[in-house]
Amino acid sequence: MVFCDNCVKNVAGVRINDGLILCCDECGKVLENNYFSEEKISTGQSELSGRYVRTIQSEYSASRQRTLDRDYDEIKYLSLDDDNLANQALAFYRQIKQRRAEEAKKTWVLLNLLQRPLSKC
Repeated sequence: MVFCDNCVKNVAGVRINDGLILCCDECGKVLENNYFSEEKISTGQSELSGRYVRTIQSEYSASRQRTLDRDYDEIKYLSLDDDNLANQALAFYRQIKQRRAEEAKKTWVLLNLLQRPLSKC
């Protein structure tokens, strides 16, 4: 199941072009596009190595989107399949996760600054 933000619900989706494109089976919106570059850079690695691969419909990385989708399914189960309540709960959940990530980043930066030796004047 994939969430379609055009239909605003989870849909099964339909794969076309030998499974490279996932479309919403209700509205036809492209939900996932698996065309990747196979071009090699000077070091011999693929051009995509070391980069975050973003999905078309989301600003999140693909793995984070899968995590949010899994969390949405759990929230929907807890809300007794009430889509409206589940969408509201997911919005709050995303805000909490974003704040936690920002706090963790600030803590990491602070710890790195504290571990640096003081320069002598």
